[in-house]
Amino acid sequence: MVVKPIDFAKNIFYLNGIPLQLPYKTMKHIYPIYNDPDNAVLFKFGRQTHKSTTLGYKISLPCIRYANYHSLYVAPTGNQVSVFSTDKLNGALRESTLVRDHLMDTKTKDQISYKELTNGSKIYLRSAFHTADSIRGISADMECIDEIQDIISDHIPVIEQCMSHSLAKWEHLKQIDPKIPIHLFNCRIYAGTPKTMENTMEKYWDNSTQNEWIIKCTHCSKYNYINENNIGPECLICNKCGKPIHYENGQWVKMKSDGFIKGYRLPQIVLNWINNPNAWKLQVINTRKVYSAEKFFNEVLALPYANARHPLNILELKAACKDNMPMIGEEQAVMSPILKDLPTFAGIDWGKGDTASGTSYSVLSIVAKIAGKPRFVFCKRYTGRLSDPLVQIQDMLPIIRKFGCSLTIADTGDGRTSNAMMAQNLGAAKFGEVYEHGTIRQKIKWDKEKGHYIMNRNRVMTDIFMEIKRGGVDFFSYDQFREFESDFLGIYLEYSERTRMAKYDHNVPDDCFHSYMFARIACGIFHGEYQRYLSGGANENDGYASDEDIVKTIG
Repeated sequence: MVVKPIDFAKNIFYLNGIPLQLPYKTMKHIYPIYNDPDNAVLFKFGRQTHKSTTLGYKISLPCIRYANYHSLYVAPTGNQVSVFSTDKLNGALRESTLVRDHLMDTKTKDQISYKELTNGSKIYLRSAFHTADSIRGISADMECIDEIQDIISDHIPVIEQCMSHSLAKWEHLKQIDPKIPIHLFNCRIYAGTPKTMENTMEKYWDNSTQNEWIIKCTHCSKYNYINENNIGPECLICNKCGKPIHYENGQWVKMKSDGFIKGYRLPQIVLNWINNPNAWKLQVINTRKVYSAEKFFNEVLALPYANARHPLNILELKAACKDNMPMIGEEQAVMSPILKDLPTFAGIDWGKGDTASGTSYSVLSIVAKIAGKPRFVFCKRYTGRLSDPLVQIQDMLPIIRKFGCSLTIADTGDGRTSNAMMAQNLGAAKFGEVYEHGTIRQKIKWDKEKGHYIMNRNRVMTDIFMEIKRGGVDFFSYDQFREFESDFLGIYLEYSERTRMAKYDHNVPDDCFHSYMFARIACGIFHGEYQRYLSGGANENDGYASDEDIVKTIG
């Protein structure tokens, strides 16, 4: 007999001390989420819609059913991980008689960030807001990224590398258990509550099937896509005839046929515990009066709201570009009278290659300080056949030498092998790596143990934006810069009230910005702009701007 996952869950899990109740009449929206064999799912849910509880069961089920299965849960902050581990996962595992009596004993570890069962299955729990370093090295079959709206999009490929061996593991396990399903391996779950139109969640939603809970009106036969127009004074109403509509007359409808992620959007107001006479006025009408429009759209309607702050606008960027300062080509660099006897500086942002993802490219930028003012003099993006790392290095080295760069700075991470080759060719005195961190108090410091610079990502990015906005730097002519402008204009800033942190993210490639930033850092290091930090003389809190201050400054 074949037992469906939702029936398995109802028979082994408890919720608040009683067996898990998922009656079809009031919870039918959850059935395909458990039962459909999907290896990529997105939950775009309003608050208090059973999202976290469902995630706890979803990542636990395969660990219980199959031996040596590994699940990974990721949230932005350590506090969110702790709450999920304690409130949701512990309830799923410890309250289950089957799990407690047969899959847990005194030898199995049961920690906030790591849980294991006697069948060899494991659940890892990690945080990843400004960095995903704590996740490197974990081997997983399923990953669950919760509160994805607060995760920097560039960290997600790093997280998903944890599953790079999962399908090979399935090939081995199916020889032991031929019925073990392939969709559980290299399996992705994304979940969260919407924020802005340009947020990480919306990028993934655009690539999903965009399933909506469409409710048919029994009075006029209109099919309702649920939004603010369905909010009546006493209950959920049809946006055509104004008569009441109800959850039980709804069904999932796929709005996008070519999505490769199974996406589900669930507004809070469709559920019966909200859409009833006792709760509607308190939970919807009064909440609407108190919440900002943004918060109401996000948390109640599960809809994004257009309020992302872009640090730069097109006018500010054009003002930085000087028409009488054309880009200095690599062949002109040696003989350029402008650069004669001046130190120059290079920055490299290593991309993942446009042939692989189409969203990340390696970029080389050159900066000089002319008449006391930084000038962006050269930029090159590596696409097509130049996407190969070895080809990039062979092309970059002659350019850096032609410009006579005194210091080159590159990002760590994906470029570790490339950086080693650059250091070997340029020498340790003329090449350095910088690691973008999110929580260090100093703007920048030198890590002598790892041999690289560490910078506060938000603070340095804010400095770069403010210098451009204030006219403190000159860029080459706009006609030549136009191909790189989206790398600067596509960056946006969000502040999360839940995490109490701000983050810069991007909706298009931003590699040129980071490449320029690294070149600007190299220029600043050479000319002593960061001396008080690098010498150890600056206090940890010296000049520190909080995330709230950064939002106010940019906003």
